Amino acid sequence: MSTRLEEVNLEEIDLIDYLGVIWNRKWLIVLGTFACIMAVGIISWLLPPSYQSELILNIGQVGTVDENGELQRIVIEDGNNLKTRLTSEPFLFSIIERNQLELEPKDLKAKAEVVSREAKEREENMIKFSIRARSPEEVINLINLTAEYIIDQHKKKFDEAMRINLLSQEELEKQIESTEGEIRGMKDTLTQIQAHPRVDAPAVILLQANLAEKVESLTKLKGTYRKVQLANSPIGSENTKVYDPPIMPKHPISPKILLNIIISAVLGVMMTMILAFFLESTQKIREKVEQ
Repeated sequence: MSTRLEEVNLEEIDLIDYLGVIWNRKWLIVLGTFACIMAVGIISWLLPPSYQSELILNIGQVGTVDENGELQRIVIEDGNNLKTRLTSEPFLFSIIERNQLELEPKDLKAKAEVVSREAKEREENMIKFSIRARSPEEVINLINLTAEYIIDQHKKKFDEAMRINLLSQEELEKQIESTEGEIRGMKDTLTQIQAHPRVDAPAVILLQANLAEKVESLTKLKGTYRKVQLANSPIGSENTKVYDPPIMPKHPISPKILLNIIISAVLGVMMTMILAFFLESTQKIREKVEQ
């Protein structure tokens, strides 16, 4: 029982000693913390502000009909590939050269950041990227120039794919027109044969079978043609476009003066308390040596 009381008393004594050290060195702690806060505050205030805005691009798709007659949509550029290109120096150099910007590729690379690629299936063709700059106007200008460059690049691929798709659509139109002409001719021939006094039954049966095949072929062609039309329409095919335009930033994202001050205050208290205990320990050792 007495041992426990002694342990409690020792803990109380240690705690009192610690509090005594903090009280004795209170001005060191207060002034040291204040100095840290002032230094960090001044540095944060003098740092140039940084603004950021982001933009979401919807990567374009080209509709096509496969061999089985199924409608497929092919993206103009894979999102992961575009994500890599957005931060590559050759790509950024092309933007700088095209718009005659007074920047180095490494400087623009430091400003650009691909925030994320949407994970949802319905948004798998969307990519989001952001750009930082010293002023809101520069942010909006750089992010729009980047988006315009990507859209123009994709438009060349999109136009070429659509040219091929439209040629296929024209070929289908010709096939449908030709098949319809053949069906009309076969129907006229069948009418003439049936109108003859002496009907050739085998010839009629063969002609009807051929006519049925042509009608079935025409039905398939028209079905494929409707899918091709859908693939070539804005529903099935569209170039890359801005899904969510950038917003003019009103406040800088850095430096975060208040957060920096709070962190400096915490670190200042910790560092000055460590220094206070170190000085107190040094003083006690010196006193013992003198005694």
